[in-house]
Amino acid sequence: MTSRTLTHAGQIDECLSEFSSHLRNLGLCEDDVFMSRLALCELLTNVFRHGGDEAEVRFGVSDGVVSIEVFGGDLSSISEVTLPDAMAEAGRGLYLVSVICGGDMSIEKNAVSVRISVQKNR
Repeated sequence: MTSRTLTHAGQIDECLSEFSSHLRNLGLCEDDVFMSRLALCELLTNVFRHGGDEAEVRFGVSDGVVSIEVFGGDLSSISEVTLPDAMAEAGRGLYLVSVICGGDMSIEKNAVSVRISVQKNR
């Protein structure tokens, strides 16, 4: 797995660009690159929004699955991912990630990991 540490939220865009390039270089289709990038963006944003001073990201692709792990912040207030209010200003990120990964998500006190099924370009 590839690993990267972000020391502030201003590094999120650079990390997402590197992540997307990595997925494209592996031959993933653009839809899967977009959905995987969206999931990582939501997870990183949550770390910095919920008190994380830094975030560690690990990701890899194996057997048609993108695995993403994000460490940092305090997620202890999240016991489960629920359907959010469609008009809410916040609180939809983890629900979106859950939909993207088909529910294959694990949330711990300071870590979230997801697995997203993907395809290579045809």
